[in-house]
Amino acid sequence: MSTNTNMSAYEPAVLRQRGEVKISKFEAPELKLIQDVLELVLGDRLPRWQSFAKKVERVDAEAGALIFDQGDKTDELYLVLDGFIRLTTANPETGDRRVSNVVEPGQLLGSIPGVRPEGLADIVGLIPSYSFVADEVRQGDSPYTAHALSASVMARVPFGVIERLASRHVNWAMLMVRQLYLYAMIQERRQRELISLSPEQLYLEMRSQKPEMLAVLAKKDLASMIGITPESMSRITRRVKIKASK
Repeated sequence: MSTNTNMSAYEPAVLRQRGEVKISKFEAPELKLIQDVLELVLGDRLPRWQSFAKKVERVDAEAGALIFDQGDKTDELYLVLDGFIRLTTANPETGDRRVSNVVEPGQLLGSIPGVRPEGLADIVGLIPSYSFVADEVRQGDSPYTAHALSASVMARVPFGVIERLASRHVNWAMLMVRQLYLYAMIQERRQRELISLSPEQLYLEMRSQKPEMLAVLAKKDLASMIGITPESMSRITRRVKIKASK
C-alpha cells in the first residue's frame, strides 16, 4: 500500500478560512447534559460535580480553526460535543503532513504526552519496552495538530482537575478507565482495519459507518487517512460509483 501522500503544500479549502476559536462558559442546562453523558458512560453518579463543572470551559471553533498545534503544550482534555476535528502529524525531516485521525462527537480530544499523567514519565523510564517514548512524555509536547473541519463545540478542562478527582473518588477513576477502554477499542479497530482491509474496503467501510464525517472530509484528507495517493483515491471513488450504478 502506497503511503506517499504529501500534504506539505496542501490544505483543504475549509482550513484556508482560518476560523476563530471562542472560549466561554457553559450554561447550567448544557453542563447538566455533559454530566448526564459522562454518568451514562460510567453507569453511576460522579461526586463533586459542581467543583468539576466550575473548571469546564466551552470551546466554539469555526470551520478551519486551529485548536492546537504540533509541539504545543496541551494539558487540557476536550470532549467533542458537535463537529469534527482533524488531527495531522508532520514528518520531522520533510515536513510532510499525514492525517492520523478525525475526532467525532462524543469522543475525547487530547494528547497523552501533553496532559502528562502523574508518574507516567517515571514508569516509561523504568520499563525498557516503553523507553522509546520517555523523551516525548517528559517534554509534554502535542504530537498532533488539531483543526476544526466544521463548526465545532467542545468542553475543555485541565487534565489535572480530572486526575485529582480520580485520586480521591473511585467513580472518577472508573470514568477514566471507561474512557480509556473506548479510546483503545477505537484505535485497535482502526489499526486492524488498516492492516487487513484494502483501500477500497476501507473507503466503503467509512462510507457506510461515517457518512457525516465523509461529508466534511476533503478527498485528499481521506486518501491520507487510508494511506494512498489522492489519485488512487479518485480511482477508487470512480470505481465505486460505477459499481453502484450497475
